[in-house]
Amino acid sequence: FDPHIIVRVSKVLSMLKSALELSDIAQVAFRLSGGFDCILRLMLCLEGIANTESLPAINESDEDNKESYNTNKEGAEAVLKLLESTFGLLGAAIGKGRKQSNEAGGEAVSSQAIDGLMEPFSASSPTANNRLYLQRNFFYVNFAVAIAGTGLLNEDDYARKVLNLTLSYMDPSLHLADPSG
Repeated sequence: FDPHIIVRVSKVLSMLKSALELSDIAQVAFRLSGGFDCILRLMLCLEGIANTESLPAINESDEDNKESYNTNKEGAEAVLKLLESTFGLLGAAIGKGRKQSNEAGGEAVSSQAIDGLMEPFSASSPTANNRLYLQRNFFYVNFAVAIAGTGLLNEDDYARKVLNLTLSYMDPSLHLADPSG
């Protein structure tokens, strides 16, 4: 695998986040087109990519082990960036940090009309419908399992970073301090 591809995917997710922050229709389309499911599949595809626990001890004379170790470290960093972008995207999909848009003629059909025809949700807004969708489909449980599968939680430093991302997603004032100072 190439960690640079994961970084590129992170950038695509950041662009999607920008669209979701500005448009109700984009939020509806993201859910109806399976955007949340794609995020889960993406994280599941990265199973074991950041796992440095199972690698043999680094021997200075063994170049193959060094390369494998460095690749997994690069993979872990890339997955961490992807996770940051993913949490930003999820936040935008449920209305966290929502920017007000002036789409004065940009949306010919209201998002409620599209949502009402396509989904049996009774929530009043696309962000509320997205939150309801995530709850009904146990998204966060499945997402946590997928994150654990990447191997990021196997090292204390990465586990703390992942937990800090998760905590800040729930409440920006929450974070775990670095025990080393």
